[in-house]
Amino acid sequence: MRRLASATTIAALALLAGCDLGTLDATAKTNWASARKADISCLGNVDVVHEDYYDLNGDGRAEVFLVMRCKSGQDPHGDQLEVIGGDVNADTAHPTKLVLQMPDPAVVDGLCFANKAAIYRVTVAGKPKVWQVKWSKDAVEPGPPTAGPARGCP
Repeated sequence: MRRLASATTIAALALLAGCDLGTLDATAKTNWASARKADISCLGNVDVVHEDYYDLNGDGRAEVFLVMRCKSGQDPHGDQLEVIGGDVNADTAHPTKLVLQMPDPAVVDGLCFANKAAIYRVTVAGKPKVWQVKWSKDAVEPGPPTAGPARGCP
């Protein structure tokens, strides 16, 4: 019960700070771990630890944001964050990788959306850094990540 109260408080604070938490597309039936396994360097199975949907480029179709990691302790450690356009097939999409699993294991420990940007926090070797990425409507992929806001979400 305490965790639920904490999660509710965090969500409320993020919304008050002007952040959009994205939406989970309940109609989506894609098994992302299976569809995108080739994107991450795992010999064993892949775990999608976070999945979110947000129309980043304003075309009316939500992009999918996936945070993935390997399930096996024998595989490389670290998270990988990628975004896939909302108008593509899950199995044949060419994702934009925002955080790579290697060479330094990274943990994606925050993702939210504000002011038409995806904002995410990445911790490497105990040092967190906030990044943001935007995707203009006419572009085929998002622009390069830039340093994110010091305050707000995540």
